[in-house]
Amino acid sequence: MQHYLLDQDFIDLEKSNVTKDVARAENAIRDELQKFDDTVVDWALWDDTVTFMQGKTAAFIEANLNERTLVALRLACILFLDTKGEIVWAQSLAPAGGYSNAVPEGLLPYLRPDSPLLEADTAESRAKGLIRLPHGIMLLAGSPILNSQGKGPKQGTLVMGRLLTPRLAAEIADRIRLDVSFEPADQPLPADVARLGVQDVSEAVAVVPVSDEVVAGTTVMPGLDGRPTLRVLVRQPRDIVSRGEAIVNKTGMLLAIGGGCLLVVIVVFVERRVLARLAGITGQVDAIAAGGSSLARVVVNGTDELSVLAQHINDMLVEIEHSRQELSLRYAEKKAQEAYLRQILDSIQAGVLLVDPQNRKVVEVNRFAAMAAGRSQEDILGRVCHGLICPAQGEVCPMDAAGQSVELSQRFLIRFDGTLVPILKSVSRIVRDGREYFLETFIDVHELHETRAALAASEERLRRIIDTLPIGIFQATPAGRCSLANPSLARFLGHADPRSLLTSGSDVSSYYVDPAQYVAFRTLLDSRGVLADSSVQLRRVDGQIVWANVSAIALRDADGKASAYVGFVQDITRRREVEEEIERHRTNLEQLVAERTAKLEEQIAARERVQAELLHAKLAAENRQQDQVRLSGQYEP
Repeated sequence: MQHYLLDQDFIDLEKSNVTKDVARAENAIRDELQKFDDTVVDWALWDDTVTFMQGKTAAFIEANLNERTLVALRLACILFLDTKGEIVWAQSLAPAGGYSNAVPEGLLPYLRPDSPLLEADTAESRAKGLIRLPHGIMLLAGSPILNSQGKGPKQGTLVMGRLLTPRLAAEIADRIRLDVSFEPADQPLPADVARLGVQDVSEAVAVVPVSDEVVAGTTVMPGLDGRPTLRVLVRQPRDIVSRGEAIVNKTGMLLAIGGGCLLVVIVVFVERRVLARLAGITGQVDAIAAGGSSLARVVVNGTDELSVLAQHINDMLVEIEHSRQELSLRYAEKKAQEAYLRQILDSIQAGVLLVDPQNRKVVEVNRFAAMAAGRSQEDILGRVCHGLICPAQGEVCPMDAAGQSVELSQRFLIRFDGTLVPILKSVSRIVRDGREYFLETFIDVHELHETRAALAASEERLRRIIDTLPIGIFQATPAGRCSLANPSLARFLGHADPRSLLTSGSDVSSYYVDPAQYVAFRTLLDSRGVLADSSVQLRRVDGQIVWANVSAIALRDADGKASAYVGFVQDITRRREVEEEIERHRTNLEQLVAERTAKLEEQIAARERVQAELLHAKLAAENRQQDQVRLSGQYEP
């Protein structure tokens, strides 16, 4: 009977070991699918992919999705579908080698608008799984195409597929170090397993001894559509059973020999000299044990080993009584301390959890953490943290992967309703009662994320305003380097764009026709802090001389020194040309007026001279006439 029971135990142990190995093989497939899904998400949640789906980046395919990239990703197919489910671009591995734009045979039923792959609108609702195609098993994953922050609107769906080839299956088997094979679930079982009457059962493991030397375990994994898709078959040598049988046989023989010898010793010596007195000691010890809190003493007459044993028992009873009292005091102190610590933990306005790293179960949680997760403390305690409050999936914990403490890492907390709350999380390793635990603390930072998003939107609006202003805007350092420029300033100075201006390496003073003006402006800004409406001639990179109106202020550091200069530059070249033209016309007009005035003055002078000569002639004529009259009066009779 004992031999049969031990054999059955070894068989059960063998079955348990094979079942675990089958589960390891299943998990290896799931891990491969998860890593493949992560690759799909990396491509789908990308601003360049969004731009491509909007038809704005013609070179996206040539730059990112050439055949070398598809081979490196080990893709059997890749498809970009718009929001209506229409294929925008597709490539698939042809049977003869190379890639073509054909859709793999049997894949179209999984690309219907109501399929899980195309229904997802967020990264969290994406779908992945195994599918059965005519030419084999494929790992298939899809994700909505969103921007790099994972936000919409959705631009379509990216679907990638990778065949479970013999090479990939061999790599998985080598990685988990198992004799495992993967085959479609609808194919017949191998002959040595099928003859034993094994039936495929989804999500259950069937373990059968194929022979005296080999045991096999098999299970069927469901596919993306929920139907049995992939059979996992693990074979192992029956080392456990064979070694167990050998151990049982040897152990039985030794026990039989030893038992006989021991029986003789007991009968001849022990029964007569020891057992009776031991029975008395045992009776007294049982009575003391049943006596409750008050511990009596053992009484044995004599000076032999049994009396010494009785004295040792009495000494132990004294120590036990003292230890019991001390333990009672310590227990009361520990209870009071735990109550005090619990009060402190529940008063902290931050989440605190204590997680057992062996089974990932939560052993302590404070009130703030439970409220943040939208659950009660009792609902969280004793449950695995993965999928309950932590988004991490699979058997790999981020703390195991990190291998050290995590300080202020941005993570997410799962609430009861499934929403993700951004948190700032720290994790350290502590030892409690000789066991290591993860101490996780976090604070809710969703308001900070909203503030950052609003600030980023505000900065983007300000950037658009600056980029569209017709006036040049700049920021320069005291060393004479331009650290910020808008497109208007770049075009005004003859550059193609702001990047060309900022990376040209030119000093700000090099654009001044008269460098002394730049020195004067710097001196004025350093002393007064403001430069207002100052006209200056600048030289563009193409050598053209232009006029500009410059206004600027000095930004100062904590010591009051100028740390940067910010200002505006307005093109007034046309205005200066008009002003110069007006000045030329004014000068010409003044010259014409002066010349005309001089001519008029000459004409007036000539007229005055003629008038004076006429007046003089008239006076002379009158004088002559008077003289004639006087002369004629003298000669009358």
